[in-house]
Amino acid sequence: MTKDPSNLLSLIRFNEVTSLKNETKTFLSSKMRTDKFIKKQLIFSKGETCNKIFIIKKGMVHAFYQMDDQKITTWISIENEVFTSISSFFSSMPCLENIQALEDTYVDYLTHEDMQEALSRFPDFVILNRRLMEEYYRHAEVRSVIPRIPGAKNRLKYFLDHYDKQIIERAPKNVLASLLNMRPETLSRLIP
Repeated sequence: MTKDPSNLLSLIRFNEVTSLKNETKTFLSSKMRTDKFIKKQLIFSKGETCNKIFIIKKGMVHAFYQMDDQKITTWISIENEVFTSISSFFSSMPCLENIQALEDTYVDYLTHEDMQEALSRFPDFVILNRRLMEEYYRHAEVRSVIPRIPGAKNRLKYFLDHYDKQIIERAPKNVLASLLNMRPETLSRLIP
């Protein structure tokens, strides 16, 4: 099988989740596209339709809502994680949030149409999709608890217990503070 080296990392990641048949790998290799977003670039803006699901090869992205002059971060994702605008990708509705690169970010992606074709043609892709969505929803469940935890220290401890420690080191303090529902000054006192 000839593989496009630009999406080889994503195919390896997918194969780690579940063993994929050669015809599925060939299909994915032919349909997956690669893109790069520079630091601070908006990937999707509120109101646009997101018809792509991404896997991060290198970099970091976050989603946020704009409330007046304040950005409220709802999630942060790094390498080997899948992301999209859930409401937009699955229902073709406009995005409710903005998605932005926090670092120069390299991704592979499938369009909604290509994903639907893979789901209808390849049973092993159905298993892959289910497992990736389970992982995605586990992350969403963890995220949903953060703003409800009383006390900044407790929210930070919960985050450290459930998230990749790289995020603390790499994410801008204001973005991380927003995700943790605290002021950047408070976060700076907790993590100098």
